Amino acid sequence: LAGHHLAATRTGRRGPYRAAVAGSTYSLFPIRNAGRGAVPAARDVRESVLSDWLLAVEADASDWPAARLDLLQGVTQLIAVERDRRDAARTVRRRLAQEVLELVQAGAAPAEIAARLRVAAPVLLPGLGA
Repeated sequence: LAGHHLAATRTGRRGPYRAAVAGSTYSLFPIRNAGRGAVPAARDVRESVLSDWLLAVEADASDWPAARLDLLQGVTQLIAVERDRRDAARTVRRRLAQEVLELVQAGAAPAEIAARLRVAAPVLLPGLGA
């Protein structure tokens, strides 16, 4: 399915894409991430395509009514919002971890590192303790 998605993206086709795999027909709905912008820069195209998400439905959406297609587009938008939320949380965790690492590399006092870890722990390790 991913290969069909990559091929459709390379040719510029709009979703949903139809894919036949192992005797089954699938409709592939690309997940468009609002946070990454609609048109990636030329050097980012390969990275963007390889990290894209898609919703695969075992059915041929080409004969679906517009209302059903609109519903599936809404589902893909919800998935995109959730992915953007997760990506943002991951970015915050990386930034906090980088700050702690920089303190260690700079030879900061153990008390300062410990204080930063206490503040960052709920974000870096969610669900670990109260």
